[in-house]
Amino acid sequence: MASPAFFNFSVSRHLNCFRAITKFAFLIVLATLLYSCNPDKRGPSGRPNSGQVDTSISYYHQIAAIIATRCLSCHSEKGPGPINLASYANVSFNAEMIRYVINRRIMPPWLADEHGWDFANKRVLSKQEIGTINKWIDNGLYKGDSIAGVSQAKRLITEGPKPDIVLHMDKHFFIKGDNKESFQKATFKFESDSLFPVCAVEIVSKQLKVAHHASYAIKGISKFSRSAEEFLLGNDLFHDSSVVMIGGWAPGAGATRFPEGFGFFLPKKGEVDLEFHYGPSPVDLTDSIEVDIYTARKPITRSCTFISISNGDSICRLSPPLFEIQPNSFQKFTLQYTVKKDFTVLAVGPHMHYLGKSYHASVIAPDGQESSIINLAHWNFSWQDQYLCQTFHHIEKGSVLKVEAEFDNTKDNLRNPSNPPKLVRSGWESKSEMLVFILLVTQYKLGDETIRWNSEF
Repeated sequence: MASPAFFNFSVSRHLNCFRAITKFAFLIVLATLLYSCNPDKRGPSGRPNSGQVDTSISYYHQIAAIIATRCLSCHSEKGPGPINLASYANVSFNAEMIRYVINRRIMPPWLADEHGWDFANKRVLSKQEIGTINKWIDNGLYKGDSIAGVSQAKRLITEGPKPDIVLHMDKHFFIKGDNKESFQKATFKFESDSLFPVCAVEIVSKQLKVAHHASYAIKGISKFSRSAEEFLLGNDLFHDSSVVMIGGWAPGAGATRFPEGFGFFLPKKGEVDLEFHYGPSPVDLTDSIEVDIYTARKPITRSCTFISISNGDSICRLSPPLFEIQPNSFQKFTLQYTVKKDFTVLAVGPHMHYLGKSYHASVIAPDGQESSIINLAHWNFSWQDQYLCQTFHHIEKGSVLKVEAEFDNTKDNLRNPSNPPKLVRSGWESKSEMLVFILLVTQYKLGDETIRWNSEF
């Protein structure tokens, strides 16, 4: 079974740091040049040279909330983005760059198009939000009353829940400065007097510029109820009865979180098995990972788990059956899995590597009707998200989950790690390839289709 190593639950992306930073730096320079050529450019204060300031739109009353919800998962002090946008000073200083990338829909990144389910975390600026930012910049970057608006802005930008359990490593990871990828493993043990209802899990790394992703499995040492697993007939998507939860993380992702009333229970005694993937680094580095666990404040009445289907799973049908991508070629693959028992989907996560070109997941109901789940016409390895369902979806027993993907192994693919292109097979390293579909699920109950995503975290 392919582990959902790539299902980063919040803003789930695998950041190709070098390419992302280089691209962003280019955009900053370009925006600066365009701005400097503008005869109506602003003075050092960031306000129009006329001195007139329109106070109808201010940073604290409108702009801070937009930036917080659309940008700060990456562009904050602890995020992987190259610019920190968590303050008025930084936002106003980079105002013209922000204007440039939002008007051209370069930022914020969101790959899923309208051909599929609706997602609660859709990271797309509305026309109204773009208009508000443009008007704010045109009107002189008015800061506003920090007292009147600071509570909302501060809550969105600087505050957040504190973890109830923090697990630390026994020793640091060492990342050799040899410009090669590395995979490292660690085990975090825990023990308590009672079961903890968990609403969120977060992996914390201090080396976000080279951190690629992490996958984890939370296990219990003693036997306990595994209701989320038991409802999947035959347990063919699970291979370890001690596993309570499996998940993943990537830079900018934040915590893996669950809707209100949903989650899982941390056993009294157990461990977190972590595998961490680092990208190439030219210098020696060390990293100390911690696992933060957040206790649900409201009762958990529905147990959740992740399931995944992949090109490496024997339970799935892959066509063509040999997962090899020939050099100088475009190749399509179809992956199918027949559902053994009804379940409810809360979130989904597609995954491929650098050769990925397009990705489409759908479900074929028992009556033969096919409906789209998610469509990514232009796959980008650097921006892989979790997609939280706006309303939950019932998948019937006998339905077929279907994934269709195209791979580009030509020299025209600028993300191709091999030049000239080489034969590529399945593997964990990013120079290899994968075709994976990950779902956050719970046992189906009548009426689940009317539930909307509402997280307490």
